[in-house]
Amino acid sequence: MGVCAIPVQALGLDDLVPSAPSDGACWDHSYSDAHLSRHPKQKVTEIRFHLQQWQGDYGFTIDVATRERAGTVIGICDADHDGAIVCDVACDVGTVLLRPSGDSGALLLEIGPSGRLHVNARCDGDGGAAPFLLDSQPDDQLFLLHPRPARACTVAPFKPFLDHRGD
Repeated sequence: MGVCAIPVQALGLDDLVPSAPSDGACWDHSYSDAHLSRHPKQKVTEIRFHLQQWQGDYGFTIDVATRERAGTVIGICDADHDGAIVCDVACDVGTVLLRPSGDSGALLLEIGPSGRLHVNARCDGDGGAAPFLLDSQPDDQLFLLHPRPARACTVAPFKPFLDHRGD
């Protein structure tokens, strides 16, 4: 898969996940009413990114709330040959790119080159919350996420995906 990724300036996936990989790592951002009133075209009101190591892979979960609805995105992150962190959404329905932001442990999460993220997508098309498309235009492309304790995130639901993705 050819993805144009942003260099992550010597930040690797191992650097993001603590020594207890079962807990994973968590970043989030809740936008204030004041911010949202200054950005009336921004749909995302809250976003949380959880990264966890599972049997050698780095699975992620994004919980996102928009002005209209909420949902979850799952998939796998990997470093590409340029050292960028690229996170592919399960079922090939989107990509997010990660890079550090400052020295505080914050991350920038960018919706990938397609400019779209399929939320609540199910590979089997069965069950779960109704899927919807998060379009990065005009004001939902890049999100500044702040580090949070891993316990602030729910356990990532990507384990079944990792266990069965070769089926």
